[in-house]
Amino acid sequence: MTAVTVRAARADDIPAVAALEALCFSRPWREKDFADMLTAPARTLLVAEADGAFCGYIAACTVLDESDITTVAVPPALRGRGAGRALVQALIDKVGGRIFLEVRQSNAPARALYASLGFAECGTRKNYYESPREDAVLCCYDAAKHA
Repeated sequence: MTAVTVRAARADDIPAVAALEALCFSRPWREKDFADMLTAPARTLLVAEADGAFCGYIAACTVLDESDITTVAVPPALRGRGAGRALVQALIDKVGGRIFLEVRQSNAPARALYASLGFAECGTRKNYYESPREDAVLCCYDAAKHA
């Protein structure tokens, strides 16, 4: 995979985003949920491309100076090649402030990625995930600490 570029999602990206969401998560968002993000002022939906092909997305909700990463995914075959890092970094650059996310306790690669980008593990949400049931680690990023 060559260099990853990240851009704002467009309406024609939504089918690919929803398909990847369904592939990666046991309780996926619907296509309509992603389409609604394109017109909501407090929502951000970014997509990653490499070699002109879709290779991931990240979604967030922002209120004042705090954002919550609501979902992020990269196809399993492309993980570890920089798309996830590019997506999270692009979101940090876009929204700034404080950013929060939950990640499965067992997802060591994602936890390592977030830590390498400056996220600190700041709590646990018991039984947050279903199918399978698992705790989430709450991660926090503060742009002021990384300025």
